[in-house]
This record gives sequence, structure tokens and C-alpha cells, in this order.
Amino acid sequence: VIIHGVSLGGATTLQTWTQVNFGRDLTTKNVIGLVDDCGYDSMTGIIKGMTSVDIGKELLKAITGKDNLYDIVGDNNVKNVLMNVIKVGIKANEFDLKQDSFYSGTLGSRKMSNVPLYIIHGTADTTVPFSISKNIVSVKAKQASLLYNFWEVPSMPHAFIIVGVQKDTYQANLASFIKYAENRVNTNNNDNKNETDKDKSEEKDKNNDKSSSNNKKEDKKENKQKKNFLEKIIEAIREFFEKLFG
Repeated sequence: VIIHGVSLGGATTLQTWTQVNFGRDLTTKNVIGLVDDCGYDSMTGIIKGMTSVDIGKELLKAITGKDNLYDIVGDNNVKNVLMNVIKVGIKANEFDLKQDSFYSGTLGSRKMSNVPLYIIHGTADTTVPFSISKNIVSVKAKQASLLYNFWEVPSMPHAFIIVGVQKDTYQANLASFIKYAENRVNTNNNDNKNETDKDKSEEKDKNNDKSSSNNKKEDKKENKQKKNFLEKIIEAIREFFEKLFG
């Protein structure tokens, strides 16, 4: 199974890849790879990216001391709007964990997915800023020790690579990624099989050694019994002749 999402679907794919309730169980669901096309890793992150301005940035900085509009509004106010106005359905005590695929509060302690991810993003995306995916591959995925491939597509807008002039390259790249994911699974299966065969062989050797040791003990016991029997016969013969010629 390959999980493939575009835009909001890409965000869901990232959540599936990293969240503790999903990521650790992907291989048991026969998932061998995931594709995130221009997704985002957090709701607050995409809002911050969309409210960042290049035009007038220096003037904004000079007037407010802030680099973007998001910082003026403030992180807590944005979260309040998402929870209480837009009503995204996440409680305050679990908001960061559930809205942020790479939430640092549990990132280091939770068991992450070992299924590879293919990230695709156009550099001209103004809906989900390209900088989000760039930050994922340059910082967050590396910190979490996750497997990923990244296709940076120059001058392409939001969610257009899959249907635009790059669609043939898109399909070819996906086919290559799927082949990579399949080969990876086959290699892991062979490694597991070899490890299982090795364990069975070692267990068999242990059993053989144990059996050989038991056989040696039995042989020793049997030889001792024979020796005792012969000694008793010899003693009986000796006593017989002593009485006969005594």
C-alpha cells in the first residue's frame, strides 16, 4: 500500500507518517511508502507561512519589530481562533500534539515510522509555502531520523505538478519511488528470513549439542553400570572358588 496525498491530503499523509498512533503500525497495515505532495506539517505553520510577506517586509519590521503578520497576532491568539472560532475539533491540552506532525514535545520519545516518504513541492507555491517542505527535509525529518526523498520542482504552483507539464515526470518519479519501496520491503523480508533461518540453525545446533551431551552422559552411566555388573560377577566367582578350595 502506498499512501498518497496532495495539499490537505499531503498534510494527512505527514500526520500518518509521524503520529504515534499511526506511524508505528504502518508496516502491519502493509504500508510500504507514503507520498506528500505540497502538504503542510501543522495548521499554525501554514498560517504563519501564508501571512509572511516579502513586499514591505522591511517596513513591517521597522514599524512593529516583527518579521511577519503571524508574529504580530501571536501564536496563542492563532491557536484560540483555530480551536474556538473555526472549531477544528482539538482540545487545548492536546492541540500541539495533534495539529503538528513534528511536535517537539513527543518527537524524541515516541517511536516513529520507518516507512519512507516522498515529498514533492513546487517552489512557486503561494498556498502552502515551499519553505514548509524545505524545512521538513532540512531539519525536522533529519532530527526524527525518518526516511525520505525530496523532489523540489522549480516554478510550479500549488497542487499543479501532478496535472501540469511535469505530469509525465511526476508519474515516472512515483513509479521509481514505488519500486524503491517494494525493493526495500523485499530486502527487509529476506534479511528477516535469513535472521530467522540463522536463529533456527543456532537453535538446532544448541539442541544437537544438548543431545550429544545427554548421549555422552547416558553412555557414561551405562559404562559405569556395566563395570559394576562385571565387578559383582568377578567377586561372586572369587567367593565361589574360596569356598570350594578353602
